Amino acid sequence: MSLPANERLDIYPTIPDDRPRILEITHTSGLFSNEEIRCVTELIDDYFQKAAMSPYMFLSCRARANPIGYICFGHRDMTNGTFDAYWMAIDAKYRRIGVGKRLMLATESHVIEMGGHLLTTETSDNDIYSPTRTFLQSIGFDEVARIANFYKPNEGIVMYAKYLGDGYAIKKTGILPRQPK
Repeated sequence: MSLPANERLDIYPTIPDDRPRILEITHTSGLFSNEEIRCVTELIDDYFQKAAMSPYMFLSCRARANPIGYICFGHRDMTNGTFDAYWMAIDAKYRRIGVGKRLMLATESHVIEMGGHLLTTETSDNDIYSPTRTFLQSIGFDEVARIANFYKPNEGIVMYAKYLGDGYAIKKTGILPRQPK
């Protein structure tokens, strides 16, 4: 599928009206286990209940006033400027047309605005997630670690990282950039 020339994709902080559609996208994607669906449900509920105090942030993408994808991210505890992209899902009808890339770029912008310099994410090494791993590498994430049998026997984890903004200086030198006074 490709978007019609006049169709706009809007990315915005997720609103409560998006919750049912986000959970539907998650459930019908074929990529989330029941346990993972419960986790997404808990995180989005936390996001709405705690508002600005929630450690989780959600962005939604709309086409024709209908949510077609989302991303959940947040600051990684006990770090200075490291954020995790926890979950992302796109309606199957809208995959491979740039929705995921736009959501990730919007996430990167939010992370930089919040003083972040590093965005991490992880996925399974299972073959079903091969398109996810290819996508992450295509948008500049580096594979930084693999651990066999992490999730369960014969299913490992693949970890990715992307340095943002001044984060490139950290990657090259290992030295944090000066903070403005």
